[in-house]
Amino acid sequence: MRDSIGGVAYMNHQIMEYGKFMDHSRVRVILVKREDDETPRFSEKFKAHEVVLFNYSAFDNKYRMLKKISKVINQREGVIVVNDGIELQAIQLFGTKSLVYSIVHDFYCLKFAFTYYTLIDVFICHTDIYTRTLKSSWLDYPRVDYLPHGVQINNYVARETNEEKLKIVFIGRLEESKGTLVLFNIDSMLKAQGIEVEWKIIGNGSLAQALKEQWKNEKNVSFFSPSKNEEVMEIAKTCDLFIAPSIFEGYGIALLEAMSCSLVPLVYELPVGISSILPVDVGFKFSINDIQGFVDTIKLLNADRMILTQMKGNAYQFVAKDYNISETSKNYMQSLLFDRASLPSIKSGKPGKKIKQFTLVDKWFLPNLVTVQFKKIKNRITNK
Repeated sequence: MRDSIGGVAYMNHQIMEYGKFMDHSRVRVILVKREDDETPRFSEKFKAHEVVLFNYSAFDNKYRMLKKISKVINQREGVIVVNDGIELQAIQLFGTKSLVYSIVHDFYCLKFAFTYYTLIDVFICHTDIYTRTLKSSWLDYPRVDYLPHGVQINNYVARETNEEKLKIVFIGRLEESKGTLVLFNIDSMLKAQGIEVEWKIIGNGSLAQALKEQWKNEKNVSFFSPSKNEEVMEIAKTCDLFIAPSIFEGYGIALLEAMSCSLVPLVYELPVGISSILPVDVGFKFSINDIQGFVDTIKLLNADRMILTQMKGNAYQFVAKDYNISETSKNYMQSLLFDRASLPSIKSGKPGKKIKQFTLVDKWFLPNLVTVQFKKIKNRITNK
């Protein structure tokens, strides 16, 4: 998986944290990082027997790079769990004797599922809609498992908010698709109606500097970029509302975690993930770009703290009932380690189709240094 801070890396970390895979098998984690990826590395420690760092360059000879990662992932025969394209490209080119499980977390992963469908033995889907999509082939193989992902559940502690300003938290990548620049507009519209709230914005991303510049004259906002998830949760527990004007979510781990801290969520209504099944007594959903909906709802909850308190409790109960990772992780262990009777005991390991993305300098006989120099020269000429 990619070695970068984000929902997918944290999801994998939590599954291993609570799944107790090390009790039944040898666990290897392969963290893949491209040199020009400026996203901070994932810093949490994995419960694994071995963690392998695989670094590569966009200028590398692609054939040789994929051959290297093929040797890494095929070091032992067993189960390979993938959620990105580079591992699947290596398997397509060089084959494997291991069973291949693909976690379909969002639309990005779904594209890989269709591209490499014949290489996969089992798809693990978090959401019902992706499960039904992959099962629509009416084939018994690959197997498709619907396994919702959970979060850590702590004891519920109600936070009194009768006399305080509402505290609102945003948790996510600071990117345009996550709606980060909309937060300032919501605050301005609230202030125009005489409503003061406090904002806590948690995350990193390409818009971090632009966001801070946008808020530079405001005193009711704090920015955080903690490296540990425990720190994120500690900040969230001090708040009342979780806001996510995001137009792209695969599942909604941050949404679940916020509700586990008894925060009332305000989100855009998306067709997949947790936001699509959010009950009306738990949180609020708005049509995309309905900024006024966020403003009106915050105004309502600011005025009626009894409704706020009731919904905070409902949000906690919603997560605690069906999304406790201590329970959901057991299903992952069952799928990965025990439900294998319908799967082949050994695979041929023969390579599949050729990869079309190879260029003239991505050949097996060319040294990597030659390929790198050629691609760098081409890149300089192209970007002049």
